[in-house]
Amino acid sequence: MMDTVKQDSSFKAGLNSADLQIRDNSAYAREKLLRIGRFDFLEID
Repeated sequence: MMDTVKQDSSFKAGLNSADLQIRDNSAYAREKLLRIGRFDFLEID
């Protein structure tokens, strides 16, 4: 599993991407993590 720092960087980059597909994939991944109870990455600036 990815460490928290790497996850934060990946989500920031993905959710702020100019590419719509990348943003959609990041949002999907975030939703899946929330559904399984992974809240540790929510501290994104």
